[in-house]
Amino acid sequence: MTKTIAFLTLWRDNEKILDRSLSQLETMEDELIPKGYRFTYAFLENDSKDETAMRLYKWLRERRGFLISEQIDAPKWGSVALTERTRWLARYRNVCLAALDFWKYDYLVVADSDVHFKPDLLTQMVDHLDQNPDWGMITPNTVQNVADHVGETDLPSYFDSWTLIDKQQMQGMTFAANPFLSSHDREDWEKGHPISVYSAFGSIAMIRGEIPQEYEVHWSAEVGCEHTGLCEDITKIGYEIIVDPKLHAEIIHEEPVIPDPAVVKMHQDRLKLAEASTLLE
Repeated sequence: MTKTIAFLTLWRDNEKILDRSLSQLETMEDELIPKGYRFTYAFLENDSKDETAMRLYKWLRERRGFLISEQIDAPKWGSVALTERTRWLARYRNVCLAALDFWKYDYLVVADSDVHFKPDLLTQMVDHLDQNPDWGMITPNTVQNVADHVGETDLPSYFDSWTLIDKQQMQGMTFAANPFLSSHDREDWEKGHPISVYSAFGSIAMIRGEIPQEYEVHWSAEVGCEHTGLCEDITKIGYEIIVDPKLHAEIIHEEPVIPDPAVVKMHQDRLKLAEASTLLE
């Protein structure tokens, strides 16, 4: 049985990483198309000054999908936690999602252009969603090439702590291999058990296809990160958001990331407070 995955990605001035990113997608196709998968690409590029738009257009000519290319003089923010930036990102993703109304698919993958993943990540995500009908969206343990400063280990730290919010609406810890605060979630993470959360993304996520095709779900920056707004819409219709520590993806920073000691201490103090609260229960 053929399974169709729609792949939604945003691009801007990505020529420097484009060879690697597209090669990763080609490897995905080489491994998964013979296994019965097919892909539809939903790309949006805006305001690139390099050859990103032209190269994406040429790459897509031999594939199913589309490229939306806009010249709107939008600000270029970089990777910063600003609401104004996430409003723009929410808009871009919603425009892309609306264009996908004309395509049929079984699963929707939302991925950042710079995330590193292997093809078996997608097959594992598909298996999890197929086996767990209450799971609406699943995300991996996406790590970065920055050590676990909170836990003071040599393990790589979890990447997308801004979007990670647990069921008690406690935000995840930055620069931590185990980003959770609650003792129950921390134990499940260490044991490799999937965790149901309020919000997560991790630079790549898979959503059950019928959710965006049958319900009104959108990215929104009204609550902080735009992915949190999407997760809220998904949970409102009765589905769970899952983070699975056994699923893996990676962000590799080109320049060294030096954690601010004050930020590390703040998260260590948060963890100590959470541990003390557990003892008092």
